[in-house]
Amino acid sequence: MSFFSELPRDIKALLLTTFLYFSSFNLLLPTFPVFIDSLGGSERIVGLLGGLFALAAVVQRPFLATLTDTRGRRSVLWIAALTTATGPLLYLLSEHFAVLAAARFYHAISLAAFVVASQTLMADLAPASQRGTLIGLYVVTSGFPAAIFPPLGFVIIEALGYDWLFIAAALIGLLMFPVVMAIREPAAAEETASVKVMQSLRSLARNRNVLVACAGILSITIVLGALNTFLPLYGRSLGIANIGIYFTVFALMFMIGSTFSGRLSDAYGRKKVVLPAFLLVALGIAILVAAQGYALLGLSAVVVGIGFSTLQTLLLVFTVDSTELSHRSQAISVFNNFFDLGFSAGGILLGVVAAFSFSALWLVLAVFAL
Repeated sequence: MSFFSELPRDIKALLLTTFLYFSSFNLLLPTFPVFIDSLGGSERIVGLLGGLFALAAVVQRPFLATLTDTRGRRSVLWIAALTTATGPLLYLLSEHFAVLAAARFYHAISLAAFVVASQTLMADLAPASQRGTLIGLYVVTSGFPAAIFPPLGFVIIEALGYDWLFIAAALIGLLMFPVVMAIREPAAAEETASVKVMQSLRSLARNRNVLVACAGILSITIVLGALNTFLPLYGRSLGIANIGIYFTVFALMFMIGSTFSGRLSDAYGRKKVVLPAFLLVALGIAILVAAQGYALLGLSAVVVGIGFSTLQTLLLVFTVDSTELSHRSQAISVFNNFFDLGFSAGGILLGVVAAFSFSALWLVLAVFAL
């Protein structure tokens, strides 16, 4: 608590708006597919409208990174707040899937805008000596709502219905406005306004460290995407009633790993903490081969949760460390696009292996992490 109380006001405000954004995001993440199902949507429609959100964010992110440079970080946070406060309300306008797809594409602006602007601003505000610690704190803050708001979303549906679910998500977005207003953008960020997008992308394409970080996050999110997709089926094959316990333990370890990995990397260097984290993910996935009950599943969740949170935090920090201020927002945009693409690709690419054997799938994923 003493560490948090000593943080500058702008960082506190940024962390608060991060909590608010991901609260609205997680309120709808598990409930939106159920909403589409309630309208009579097939599995194909559910998957299409669910995946459209992340895919739209991938497409929109480079343009919003450009705005982050040319118009400032806080201006793009305003866009994120506006689309967070209005996007969920568009789901109330019509039950036609084409209209919902358009609403989904608009709402995805909030994800693309918030991630680029908030991560870039945190990198701007964090002193280099504390960058790992503060970005780790950002990752913890963005992950914490995942432990609270998904079940709350289902409580709202049961008690009040889907209309109030979307209204609640929009009201949280409305709360972002006064918090964004309290953030002061550092003057140094204004230097990026004259940098052209293609100039930034060409520079990043020649930046070995950024390419390594993007390859690292791609490989590890392919692993996590496949894990999220196929673990419930694996649990059912083992006769385990509540595989959700795995993800609860994972979320708790994720927050712990993000908190300490950043501090350790500030003290001892990024690579000394990153490299063992890849080994942890590989070990945690390999444990699933032998898992027959809750004990080994829980151990796997602990090891993978700590390893993945460390990698998500420090590969982002490594990207920021390796990028000039003038290319920072584009580097963060590219990094997060690799993150989203890897997460989506995991379930798509490895379905054939899962159909053959779950044990083979876990071994392939462990090798992928290595």
